[in-house]
Amino acid sequence: MDVIKSIYEKALGTLAALAIGDAMGMPVEMLSLEEIKEIYGVIEGLEKPPSWHIHSSFPPGRVTDDTELTLLLANAIIRTGGDLKAEDFAVELRKWAKSGAFNLDYIGPATRKALKKLVMGVSPRESGGRGSTCGAAIRVSPVGIVNACNFKAAALMAVESSLPTHGGKPALAGASAIASAIAEAMREGSTVDSIVRAAILGSKIGEKFGRPVPSASVSKRIELAACISNKIDDPEKASLEIRDIIGTGMETAEAVPAAIGIFIASRGDPMKAIHLAVNLGGDTDSVASMAGAISGAWKGIQAVDRKILKEVEDVNGLNLEDLAMKLTNIALRKLRT
Repeated sequence: MDVIKSIYEKALGTLAALAIGDAMGMPVEMLSLEEIKEIYGVIEGLEKPPSWHIHSSFPPGRVTDDTELTLLLANAIIRTGGDLKAEDFAVELRKWAKSGAFNLDYIGPATRKALKKLVMGVSPRESGGRGSTCGAAIRVSPVGIVNACNFKAAALMAVESSLPTHGGKPALAGASAIASAIAEAMREGSTVDSIVRAAILGSKIGEKFGRPVPSASVSKRIELAACISNKIDDPEKASLEIRDIIGTGMETAEAVPAAIGIFIASRGDPMKAIHLAVNLGGDTDSVASMAGAISGAWKGIQAVDRKILKEVEDVNGLNLEDLAMKLTNIALRKLRT
């Protein structure tokens, strides 16, 4: 396959599946599996949140800060020509904060705290403090795209992109794991096993940086999630086992390993991965975004439901094709050097 076409289709698949996962998981974010079953039965498409939910004012298909921050990071990467440092992303974050981000009630706790510090002038290498939730990992997909086929470079850039809001070792390990998985998934000839290996090695690179935080090992939990999914043939049963043993909460040591385990359980099918994740409960939009992004990078845009994608793009005014092409151009330039 033509290299440009392949990279572009994988880049678009990554962004598309991330946005769909965010939008499908949005109505049930932080609900339990039992509550999801009681209210919706099974989430199979874009739904409206319950009247009492934090996202109750959102229409079906609306994305959250998971996608919004991914786009901010992508813009910073494009602006720097693919040579991103923490200070570069901080510029975008300060603009976002000053444009009214503080009025958004759905921003994650670590990000909100860090934004306040950045606006006050705290260094972006210090503003992330000991943040260990999964916000840095959710938005890191563009880092994996522009470092296609080079998971080590993706892991190191993921650290830079994480520091302004999430400075704890688990957060850096998780962001590096997702970025590395996507970078490997962008490579023609990659396999589910090679993608998971890249995620584990990437997490070990990321955890060398940042501040110590009381947390389970992200890399070891990825290994555990992979073991669960590889032992259980039924995707639904494997996902439930991951929920029960790993968890699907917002802490990086839960959300990132769960997303990778679901990627394995779905056999890398982005729509299947999203479907599994949004029906498990917990941080549904985040886990679905990450599992979808890795799967979309591996299978490409042809494996994504274009009808649902159009609805999400229309509701949110997104132009993911243009963004994917800009990131593809950077990835190709890096591959040639």
